[in-house]
Order: sequence, then structure tokens, then C-alpha cells
Amino acid sequence: MKENLHIIKKKIQQLEDDIRLNELTVQEIREKIHHGLFSGKKTPSLSSLQQIRNGSIGNAQGFYSDDGTISNRETCEFSGLLKSKHSVDVQMLDVYESLKFDNPDGGVWKQGWNISYEESEEKSLPTLKVFVVPHSHCDPGWLKTYVQYYEEQVRGILSKALSFLDDHADMKFIYAEMSFFHPWFMSLSSVEKEKLEIVTGGWVMADEAASHYFALIDQLIEGHQFLENYLGYKPVSHWSIDPFGQSATMPVLIQLSGFRSMSIHRVHYAIKKHLARNRQLEFYWRPLWRNDQSADIFCHMFPFYSYDIPHTCGPDPRVCCQFDFPRMTGIFAACPWGINPVSITAKNVAERSRLLLDQFRKQSKLFQTRSLLVPLGDDFRFGHSSEWTLHYTNYKALFEYMNSQKDFNVKAQFGTLDDYFASVAEELQQKQNIKFPVLSGDFFTYADRDDDYWSGYFTSRPFHKALDRVLEKYLRGAEILFSAVVALSQMDSTNADHPPPSVMTLFMQLTEARRNLGIFQHHDGITGTSKTFVMVDYAAKLAAAVADCQKVIAISIPQLFSSNPPHDANIQDPELDFAEEVKETPAVQDVIISVGRTPRTVIVYNSLPYERTEVVCIKMETGGVMVTDEVGQKLSVQLSPVVKKENSVFRISSKLYEDITDVISGHRHHVKLEFVAYASEKGDSGAYLFLHGEYGKMIRSQKQVLLVDGPLFATVYSCFQQVMHAFRVIKEEEFFARAFHVTNVVDITSETVDYELAMRLKTDVKSASADRSFYTDINGLMMIRRKHFDKLQMQANVYPMVTAAFLQSDRFRFTVLSAQSSAVASPASGMLDVFLDRRSMNDDSRGLAQSLQDNVPFSSSFRLLLEDMQPSGIPTVSSALNIPRSSLLSRPFPCDYHLVNLRSLEESQTQLPSKRSALILHRLPVDCDSVVRSPVGCSAAPELSLKTDLSFGQIVGVEETTLTLMHSKKNCSSDLRLKPMELRTFKVTWN
Repeated sequence: MKENLHIIKKKIQQLEDDIRLNELTVQEIREKIHHGLFSGKKTPSLSSLQQIRNGSIGNAQGFYSDDGTISNRETCEFSGLLKSKHSVDVQMLDVYESLKFDNPDGGVWKQGWNISYEESEEKSLPTLKVFVVPHSHCDPGWLKTYVQYYEEQVRGILSKALSFLDDHADMKFIYAEMSFFHPWFMSLSSVEKEKLEIVTGGWVMADEAASHYFALIDQLIEGHQFLENYLGYKPVSHWSIDPFGQSATMPVLIQLSGFRSMSIHRVHYAIKKHLARNRQLEFYWRPLWRNDQSADIFCHMFPFYSYDIPHTCGPDPRVCCQFDFPRMTGIFAACPWGINPVSITAKNVAERSRLLLDQFRKQSKLFQTRSLLVPLGDDFRFGHSSEWTLHYTNYKALFEYMNSQKDFNVKAQFGTLDDYFASVAEELQQKQNIKFPVLSGDFFTYADRDDDYWSGYFTSRPFHKALDRVLEKYLRGAEILFSAVVALSQMDSTNADHPPPSVMTLFMQLTEARRNLGIFQHHDGITGTSKTFVMVDYAAKLAAAVADCQKVIAISIPQLFSSNPPHDANIQDPELDFAEEVKETPAVQDVIISVGRTPRTVIVYNSLPYERTEVVCIKMETGGVMVTDEVGQKLSVQLSPVVKKENSVFRISSKLYEDITDVISGHRHHVKLEFVAYASEKGDSGAYLFLHGEYGKMIRSQKQVLLVDGPLFATVYSCFQQVMHAFRVIKEEEFFARAFHVTNVVDITSETVDYELAMRLKTDVKSASADRSFYTDINGLMMIRRKHFDKLQMQANVYPMVTAAFLQSDRFRFTVLSAQSSAVASPASGMLDVFLDRRSMNDDSRGLAQSLQDNVPFSSSFRLLLEDMQPSGIPTVSSALNIPRSSLLSRPFPCDYHLVNLRSLEESQTQLPSKRSALILHRLPVDCDSVVRSPVGCSAAPELSLKTDLSFGQIVGVEETTLTLMHSKKNCSSDLRLKPMELRTFKVTWN
């Protein structure tokens, strides 16, 4: 240990020597950061981009009525969604319909065309303003672990940025990932806002396919709260250059957080070409459910293949690579096109400037304005002092020459992302003929070339994806309970200024859990696209975070509900079970309850703000037990065996279920479940790519079936070679019981060929139209219409599914609800393929440099729901809801109000909980086509009254903020009313 500390200290000293920090004290460094790079102009001037639109959208009417209720059937959220009629110029599903998706050779721009221009015309146009934006994209885990990257590369990048920007007034830099910036800053403790811009400012640059919106918001808040508490900084621009496809959720969250603009990169090359042809690479991105411009956000899309330097100055990478100057010294690989950079001298500056300007001009022809964004960077760039010097001195010479030549009609400079967007806003204000299109939809599924679709990562490393959702559940539950503990502790005058040790310890554990969840949202984390040892490191972080959350829950509950809560010294580690949710893995262990003469107490915690009915399963050592509620009333119980695949108690049978009858409506449906395997084409699939060859081939069962029946539920277990499948029917008349529970324990570790395993659901719910439409969720926030296109390969028709997918006819809807992120396709009408696991013997040549053979057995869970598309009454009275219980609410929330989180906030620069909590609410949309009565236990009132509804703590202030708390909006009363699909954050102050 001492030796490790010595090594660390030595590295720190070396870094300090490199950047001459040895002459400064730590406090001086903090002051330099805080008052230097982050002190300049005030909040950037981009407000004009949304405000200057001068009515170009028209006066499209929104779908909300004045009282916040849905105005009529035509404007119901799901009706509007399914009809897909929006006041937009570009609807992505329509674009997919229209494109041929051919891939002709475009010349030097392989995926585009030969761009040309008249030089005489260039001289007559307004000056071309070029913003060369230095950046370094730092992955918090990929080929190395997060800690390895920080220690070996990122700390040096940030330290050298501090030094170089301080010494060079006209140099600039942008940076995104707070998961690295935070420990670097804290290790020093504070470069001009005009010099260094923090873009996005989230904990990571998050994946947008597999992440749930809860986790996306949480990692944004973690980054933004750090920036506010320690730097007083508020990012204004979003930077998403490496996630493998762009979700329609992210622009919603970013706009609600107070951002004014965003930039994206990884979009299908054919889509980029189409938008570039129409000069639509910059657009206002509109939510799917909106018909007005109030929720739009301005978006810039990179036009070319990559975000690296050879693909950002213009269409010809052979030319652009010649301006990646560190390549000429051997710091990085030589240019693969055979022509390497040369230093800029007085003899060659004219020729070199003309060569680079030609690329700038050609790229500018793809955009409507005379402002041009040219990123200058790549993964983990600017880690060498010489790299900073080479780029700065050579580009400065080029800029000075270009800008001095009147015939060039250009002003080139180093800039930040905000500098660029501010220039666009200025042009928009001055020119009335610029009209950016309005776009809706998302950008899945991504392909970077040919038929190489990045749909494999939707499923890769499914155990980790399942563990991610387990952590989200525990973290949310722990956050709510801990906020209640903090609120109550504020009412105790002895704790008001000095929280008890247990509260401080729990807050530190919560903070660590938040950050571990945040790191895993990284686009090489939850995607399952990192090296095996890195994925092991991620899993360890997730499991540790679950344990921390369990302890917070176990300690918080007696603090809230016990008249004599235990002292800190008497608190033991809890025994909470989450093994059942991920199944048969070495990372987790079953917790089995033993009961002797003394009764054992089991606390069931419902973190939803309204009552619900659930079957709760507890593993016992013996079956001879009686279960009572808190007042001694006997509860209905069912004893069932714990079934494992190796059990020999199966009886012979030849088929799974094929017909399901809804006993409430009387309708009988054909639903057949099969397991199919896709083979890879030429063995080219990998962690990222799914390149299918053979169409999904059915896997035969081993003809082993076990029926476990009882008073509460019946379960059918079916055994296959790679899957133990369980199908459970709940014997209740509650609405929740209409969903069939499906669990698949998957083990494909014995496969020796490329293998994609999917659960196929064949139904009689055929698409109402001939276009084979189906629907998937986007990050759990909204649903989107998809189509299966025969003109595209199977892998192009696979989409991410975070929580749900459904098929729909004129009369019925068949929904799959998923407990973990995965992939889904609809290869035929009435059919859904839900992908479970995948195994690849090869690397897919996207940088990971390893195969995908580290599968572990795991459990995936689903619920299948059949619904009528006509209004139907559902019985709502249940004896289970008459059980008395302790509650943090004086009355349930309305059924369509979802409590996203109640998150305790940090006291500025203390790492201690404050008197404030962030209350995040989401009002769910209403589906006009499938109407059921609200379950008992939900409030019918369309509004909340926090002071009366929350039965813990005393509220003294409610302030509405932007989604991630960056900006204050208004003080408000405790009575809150949300419109459908609204997602809002309130800062609650406790007495």
C-alpha cells in the first residue's frame, strides 16, 4: 500500500513538473481555474437561436388545453403518436421510406459526392467564419478501466490543458466528461470561460440506446451539480459525438435542462448524405408528441464518417489528415492515405492554406450559414505537451495567412462550440432567408458503412444491462427514503446544523452509487462494448452500488417508522436479496430466510407514489410457515419449489402454450412462444455489429415441462438446451394480473460459433396496415413507431428496446414489457423477436480488438400483455389493498403522475446533504384507444399538494428549476399540476 502511494505521489510530482505547477500552491491553482478559464463572458449568447426564428414554423397549435388536461381524442398523446402527423419538415420514418439506401462510391467523400464550388462566387459571399474547436474525447472505460484511463492519460490531458490555455490567450478547448474532470479538479481544488468550454457536463457521454431516462437524467444532474457547487458553471451546449445512434429522448432531456443547442455525429451514412444534399444537417429537433416550437432544440450534425481530424475539416480525409500535425512526429500513426503532415513555414503557408481552405469551403456548401464548425481532436487527444504546441503553432500560422488574404474571404480561428453556435445565431438574426427545418424522430439503427449496422450492442453483455436496471431500482428507492430521513432530521433542532453520522455516511454511499450508475451509462459501458476485464470492473462497481443502496434502505426505514431506531454502532449490514433478478451468477448470492420460534419481519417497500398489487416471492429454508400482516391478519401464501435447470422433475411434453384466453373480455388469442437462433454472416459480428446470415432458426425444446400450481399463481417451466423458460399466470382479477410473467434463464456459454439467441412471439395481432408497423419505447420515456423494411438487411431492422415494444391491430394490442434493455425486431406481421444474448467468435473491427465470448448465465424477465383496443371495464376492488401500512404519503399520487426521483442535494462544496431535495415528476400520457378504469389506490385529482401529500418533513419552499437544476425558473406553491408528458423538476426546501 505504501509503495502504491509512493508511485502515485511520484506521478503527481511529474505532472506538476510538466506544467510548471510546482511554482503554485494548490489554492492558487484553484483560484486560477475558477477566475481564469471559467471567468470571461457571462452565459453565452445563444438564446437568440430559439428566439430569432421569427415565426418560421407558423402558429401550430399544441395539443394541451388551458387546464392541463388532454383536450380531445384527436390530441391524446398516443393517438397523435400512432398517427404520426406532426408539423415538421423532416420525419425520420418518412425519410427511411423514401431512401434507396444504396451506397455508390462518392469519390474522395466515399459516402457522399464530389462537392464543387465557384471561387468567384466565394469571393462575393459573406465572409466564411471557421471555428476550429480543439477537443479530447475521453472514454470512462473501454480498452482500459476508468481508473486506468484517468491515471495514465486523462489527468495529464486536463493538466496540460490548464497550463497551455493559461499561456496562450487565443487557444481554446472543449471537454465533456465530468467523471474525469471531478477527481482532477478535486485533487487540485479550480481556465477563461472563453478559452475552455464544458460541453454537456454530464457524468459521462451517455449511450442513447440502452440507457433508461432515469439514469440519463441522474448522470446529468451529478455532473451539473458538481459544476454548480464547485465552479458556478452552467453548460449551454450538448456534445454527443460517439454514442452509436442518436435517441429522440436526449434532445428532450437536454432542452428541459436549459441547453440551447446540441451537436451529434453517429448517424447512418445514407441519412447524413440525404440531409447534406438538402442542406438540412442543422435543424430544430422536436419531440414526437409536440406540435409547437416551444420544446424544440437546435441541432448540428457532423457530415462525415468520423469525428477524428481526417474526417472533420472537409470531405477529403487524405487532405484533412495532412493537418493532424502530431502525426508527423510519431506521437500518432502516420496518415493511412500516404501523405503525412508537414510543418507550416513561410515557404509553404500559402499552398497549405489554399489546400485547407478548399476543404473548409466544400464543407460549408452542406450548410445554410457562413459559419463552419471544424472539430480538432479524437479519443484521448492533447495528452502530450508537444501535441498542444504543434497544433497551436501550425494552425495559428495558417489562420494568420488565411485571414490576411482578402481574396480568401475567410476568418479562421480557434473556438468553442458556443462560439460557433453564437455565430450561427448572429447570422440567423441578420438574414431573413435562413430557415432551418424542423425534424422529429430518432436516428436508429446506425450504420457507418455498407451493411454494417450497429444493432449487436443493443444486446451485448445482457447480464450487465440487467444489473444496471437492478441498481436503478435500488438507487431510486434509497434516494426517496433518504430524502425523507433528511427532511425529518431537519425538524429535529439537535440535527439541524450537524446531521448525525449515519446520515452523513449514507449520503456518501448514495453519492458513490449515483456515480457508479453514471459511469456505467457511458457509451462503452451499458452497451457492453468494452474489454472483458473492463466489463468485470463495471459489474463490480454496479454490485457495490447495489450494496450501498441496500444499506441506505435498511438503515433509513427504522429511522422513519421505528419509535426506537438503532444507533449507528448497532446498525448491521442488511440482508436484501437481488439474486433472483440476475440469476445464477457468481456476482450475487441468494438470501434465504430462516424462521425459528421467533417470528421474522420482512418489510416490503413500494417506492411508487400509489398503491399496487404484487406477488412477492421470498426464499425460505422450510415450507411450514405462516405469514401475517403488521396487525396479525393472515395473508394468502403459496409454497412453490425453487426450480433449476438441472432438476430432474420435469415431465415429458411436446409444446409450449399456443392459445391464451382473457377471462375478463372472453377473447381468445393465438400466442406462440419459440426460441430462435441467428447465425452470423461470415463470422463478422462482434460486440457492436450484428451481421446476420441465416434467418432465425427455431431451437427445439428438450420436451421437459414442469407445472407448479397454487392459489396465487401457476407457473410452467420449459427446458431448452440454452434456456430454462418460466411462464407465470397470476390468479387475480386486478389489471396487473392480466400480464403474463416470463422469465428466461439463459446460458449460451457452450456455443462455439457466432450465436444470437432470441425469444420469438408469434401472435394473431396483425398490423392494421400493410406496412408491418410495430412500436418500441425510447429510453423508457416515450413510444415510437417502427417499420420492418424489406429493402434493408435484417440487422437494419433491429431496434433498441429499453422497457417495451408492442404490436397493434384495429382491435387488439400485444405488448412486451422488459425488465432489462435489449433488442427487438418484427420480421413478420404479428411477430416480435426479442433478443436475449449473443456470442461472437470474432472481432468486428471497430476498435475493441476482442471477440465476445465472456457470457455468463443470467435471468431476463418480461411481461406479456394483451389488451382490447376498445374501452373495457376492469374490476378494481381487491382485498389486498385493505391491508394497513406505514406510508410516506398522506394520500396516493394521481395514477398518471410518476415520481421519477426525490434526490437529496449536496450542500455547496461540503459533500454533505443539504436541506433541499430535487423532486422530479413525470406525468404519463393517456392512450385514448385502450381505456381501463384507474386502479383503486390512485388519486383522481389531476394535481398534487406537496405540503399535504407528503407526510414526512415540513416544506418551507418549492422552487421550479430546469430538469437538472441548472437554472431557477420560478418559486411556486406546493400545489402542482402537470400536463401530459411533462417532465419537471422542483427544488423542495425542508424546515
